[in-house]
Amino acid sequence: PEKVNEVWFGDHHVFDVFVTGPEGKPVRPWLTAWMDATSGALMGWVISLNPDSDTIVESLVRGIGRTQGSPFFGAPLMVYIDNGKDYRSQRMEGDGLKGYSQGQLNIDFNAQNALLKTLGIKVTHAIPYRAWSKTIERAFGTIERRFIQGMQPGWCGHDSQARPERLNQDIRDGKLLSYDEFCAYFVNTVLPGYHGLEGEDGESPLSIYQKSEKA
Repeated sequence: PEKVNEVWFGDHHVFDVFVTGPEGKPVRPWLTAWMDATSGALMGWVISLNPDSDTIVESLVRGIGRTQGSPFFGAPLMVYIDNGKDYRSQRMEGDGLKGYSQGQLNIDFNAQNALLKTLGIKVTHAIPYRAWSKTIERAFGTIERRFIQGMQPGWCGHDSQARPERLNQDIRDGKLLSYDEFCAYFVNTVLPGYHGLEGEDGESPLSIYQKSEKA
């Protein structure tokens, strides 16, 4: 795509960091996000502990609607999403699998009022079991390398071999960031930092989005 808001990629991502959850236990926060394919900007997002069809719908609506002080808004012409149950739910597309969540859905969407059909947004699904077929995975990787990797205390690495030896002790000593502190770090540091990162062409997601024509 050559225009912004022409295609958005959507997916969940679990951060490689432990924080102290609302119940006082160590948890790993999740990001549900929609990324503009042309600029790489994160249009709408939600941080949660239980990503499901609720977080997908909320993050999409956040991306479409205007937010004070943010240049990112508008409905995409098409979304490119996963084949997971929560993405193929009746709430999103009005057909396929029934709504999936780890809790209770707040509202029922059916074939007559499914969100994407109501807004006239086309859908393309990624090839099953091919995570690299979604460009948003690279954006998640950039965020991890630039802003999460080595974060102390709490960083757990992308696998058991990369996990720092001090992590368990930090958890026992209660040194982890709280869930709210991590969310604030994402809003105040990660998001502006990511949107300002310049690529090889000297352009950042923010600059590309602001100068490009909207679909």
